[in-house]
Amino acid sequence: MKPAIIYSRSSFRMLVLAPALLFLILLSLVRSLRAQEKEGSILEGKVQTSEGAAAFVTVTLLNASDSSLVKGAVTDEAGHYRFSEVPAGQYLVCASMIGMERACSAPVRLDTGQQTVGLPLLTLRPGTHVLQGVHVKAARPYIEHKPGQTIVNVENSIVSAGNTALEVLEKSPGVTVDKDGNISLNGQSGVTVMINGRPTHLSSKQLTALLKGMSADALSQIELMTQPPSRYDAAGTGGMINLKMKKNAGTGFNGNLTVGGGLGAFPRYNAGGSLNYRNEHFSAYGNYNFNHDKDKSSLLLTRKFFSPGGKSLQAILRQMSEWEEPADNHNAQVGMDYFITPAHTLGFVLNGSASNSSFHSHSPVYFMDAAGKTDSLATSDNRTGGRWENLSANLHYTWDMDSAGQQLSFDADYAYFNMPGSQYIRTDFTGPEGDTLRSPEIRRGGQPTRVNIYSAKMDYTLPLKGNAKLEGGLKYSLAHTDNNSYFETLSGDKWQPDAGNISHFVYRENINAAYLNLSKTFKKGWSLQAGLRGEQTISRAEQLTIDSTVKRNYFQLFPNISLSRQLGKDNHVSLSYARRVDRPSYQDLNPMTFYVDKFTYQSGNPYLQPQFSHNIELSYTLKNRYIATLAYKRTDHIMTQVFRQIDSIRTTFITMGNLNSREDYTLNLNIPISITPWWSTNNNLLFIYQRFQGIYNDVPLDKGMPSFIGNTQQTFTLRHGWKAELNGMYRSTVLEGPLVVYPAWMLSFGIEKSLWDDRASLKLNVQDVFQTQNTKADMSIGNIDLYLEQRHFRRWAGLTFTWRFGNEKIKVNRHRNTGIEEEQNRIQRGN
Repeated sequence: MKPAIIYSRSSFRMLVLAPALLFLILLSLVRSLRAQEKEGSILEGKVQTSEGAAAFVTVTLLNASDSSLVKGAVTDEAGHYRFSEVPAGQYLVCASMIGMERACSAPVRLDTGQQTVGLPLLTLRPGTHVLQGVHVKAARPYIEHKPGQTIVNVENSIVSAGNTALEVLEKSPGVTVDKDGNISLNGQSGVTVMINGRPTHLSSKQLTALLKGMSADALSQIELMTQPPSRYDAAGTGGMINLKMKKNAGTGFNGNLTVGGGLGAFPRYNAGGSLNYRNEHFSAYGNYNFNHDKDKSSLLLTRKFFSPGGKSLQAILRQMSEWEEPADNHNAQVGMDYFITPAHTLGFVLNGSASNSSFHSHSPVYFMDAAGKTDSLATSDNRTGGRWENLSANLHYTWDMDSAGQQLSFDADYAYFNMPGSQYIRTDFTGPEGDTLRSPEIRRGGQPTRVNIYSAKMDYTLPLKGNAKLEGGLKYSLAHTDNNSYFETLSGDKWQPDAGNISHFVYRENINAAYLNLSKTFKKGWSLQAGLRGEQTISRAEQLTIDSTVKRNYFQLFPNISLSRQLGKDNHVSLSYARRVDRPSYQDLNPMTFYVDKFTYQSGNPYLQPQFSHNIELSYTLKNRYIATLAYKRTDHIMTQVFRQIDSIRTTFITMGNLNSREDYTLNLNIPISITPWWSTNNNLLFIYQRFQGIYNDVPLDKGMPSFIGNTQQTFTLRHGWKAELNGMYRSTVLEGPLVVYPAWMLSFGIEKSLWDDRASLKLNVQDVFQTQNTKADMSIGNIDLYLEQRHFRRWAGLTFTWRFGNEKIKVNRHRNTGIEEEQNRIQRGN
C-alpha cells in the first residue's frame, strides 16, 4: 500500500486562499480600469430593423450645431454601439445602412460629470428607392483568424448550404471525425465540443447523432481553439470546438422531424425531433432523439510467452473473439429562458439520457507449444449488461450590464449518472478434438457505478477603451463516485464469493478555479490575448475493501498567450502558447476488474497521475483560404494504456499508467480548391512526428516515429436540388506508446435531394464502402510480445429524411455553459 500524500497546514492555506486572492486582484483591476474610463462621458444604444437587431451598421456621432463628424462606430452582432470619452456638448447620433433610410436621434445634451448615457432605440426602415426583393449583405471571409483560434464563417456560405452541422465540421481546417464519432483537432484527441460556448455533455456517438440532425443553416460560426482562453477549464490537451448558432431574429414557432434507417451487419434506425417557441418574454425548447444500433466486431490476438530472460519461446496463445453490442439510446432535453428585462435573463435546462445496451462475446483461446501445435482450448462466453442513465440540471442567470458588452453571469449545476453493470462468464476447457478436460469455470458479478457532480461558477466581462476586453471568473466543482464490484464463482451447485474480485472504491474530487483574461486589438493589424487560470485540486481515493487511501492536494497555474498580425487584406500570422492538463477519467482510477475472458482483463489504477502539456503553435493563412500550422507539444506524465503479463498463468491484463513524456511535432496543411463551379474539394494533410519516453513495465522506452494523416472531401453541387459527396481518409503507421498501429484507410459517399423549397431533404449514405477501417497492431517490449487484428463491421447503407417546419428565423438558446463540462467528460461509457 502506497502512503497518502501529506501537506502542511501553511501550504494548504495558501492553496485554499489562492483563488480568492486572484479574484481580489480582478476586482482591483476592474476598479482601476473603470476609473480610467471616467474621463468624458459614454454614449451607448442599439440599432434594429423590422427583422431584429441590425449588425455591422455604421453609426456616427455628430455636432448638433453644424452636423460635423465627431466619432464613428460599427454595431456588433446584437446591434449595440458605444462612444467613449465624449466631452460635454450637444450631439446627434445617426445610423446608416445600404438599402435603408438613415435614422437619427433627437439632440442629446451631455453635461460635465455625466458617466453613461443610454440613447433611445434607432430603427432603420427600407428606403423607397430600394428594389423589392433585393438584399445587400456584408460578406465575411469563409475562414478567418483571431488570437488563439480559427473561425469558419458558416453563415451565408454557399459551400455549407444544405449540409448538416457534422458535415460542415468535417470540412473545417484540421478537424477529423472517425467512424466512432471521436473528433480530433490537428491530430490531437481529447477535444471538447460546445454549442454557443456551452458543453454538450454527450458521448461521442450521441454527439455525432446530434450534429447529424442539426442543419448547417442554423450555424453562424465554428470556432476552432487549439489554445482556448483562460475562461475555459484547463482540461483537454486536444483543444476546443465551439459551434455558434445564429442570433434569434424574430418570434414564433418552429421545429424539425428526422427519421432514418439503414442496413449493415445488422439493421439500424433512428427518429427524433425538436420544437422551439419564442416571444418577447421567454423562449422554450425541447427535443427527443432515439436510435437503435448494433455493432459487430472480431479480434485475433496472438501472445507469445518466453522463458525467463526471453531467450526461448515456450508457448503461444491465440485468441479469436467475436462480439456484438446492441443498444437502444434515448436522449431528451427541455429548457426555458425568461427575459425579465432586456438586460436580465433567468433560465433552466434539463437533460436526460438512457441507454439499454449489452455486450456478448464468444472467445476461444488456443494454447499452443513453441511449434504452433494446439495442446488445449479455453472457450469463454461473456455476457455483460451496459445500461446507462443520466440526468442533469442547470439554473442560469445573465445580466447584460450595458450595451457595450459588460456582462455578469451565474450558473449552478447538478448531474447524476447511474451505470448498473452486470457480468456472467462461462469458460469451458477442451482438448484439440473437443473432448472435455475439466469442469467449466463460471463467474458472475456486478459492477454498479454512481456519479454525482455539483458545480457553481461566475463569469464577468468588461469592455475597455482602446478595443480591449477583460474577463474574469470563479468556479467550484465537486465530484463523488461510488463503485462497488462483487464477483462470485460456482462451486458445485453453490455460489462462493470470489475474494480476489471484491472491491469497494469511493472517489471524491473538489476543484476550485479562478481566471483572468485580457484581449486587445492594436493598430497596424496586431492583436493580443493573454490569460491566467489557477486550479486547486483536492482528491481522495479510497479502496474500502483493503483500507487503502490516496490523497492529493495541489495547485497549478495555466497561462496562455496569443499574438497575431493581419498582413494586408488576405494574409494572417499568429503565434500562441498554452499550458493545459488532462485528469484521469473516474473509471481509469477505479481498480475494479472487467473481464474479457479468463485470460484477458482490464482494471484501473488509483495511483494514476494527471498529465500536463505545453503547447506552442505558429500559424499562417494565405488568401484567407490556405492554412499552414506548425506546432510543438510536450506532455509530461502522459497517461497511457499499459499491457502487463503474468507468464506463470498465461494471463494478460490492461491498466493505466504514466510515462515520462510524449513529444509531438506537427505540420498541418489545409488546402481548399474549387475545381469547377459545381465541383469543390477540401483537403487536410497532417504530418506528425511522435516520441515517447519513460519506463514501461519496468523496461526503458524511447521510441519515435513519423506519421501522416490525410483527409479529402469532394463535393458535387448538381442541378435541381441534387448534391453528392465523396469522403476519403488515410492514416499511416502510428505509435501509441510501445504499440505500433499499422495503416488504415476508408472511403464513403452520399447523395442528397432537397425537397419542398429546401424545407426537407432525403439523403442516401454508404459508409466505409470497402470495409477497410480496421486495426492491426503489434507490441514487443520486456516480456510482452503480441499481435492483434480487429475488424469493425461498420459498412452500412442508410436513408435519412429530414423536415423543417415553422418560422426558420427562430434560433433559441438550446445549450448552456453549465460549468461541469470537464467533470462529465471524464465519465466513460462502456469498456
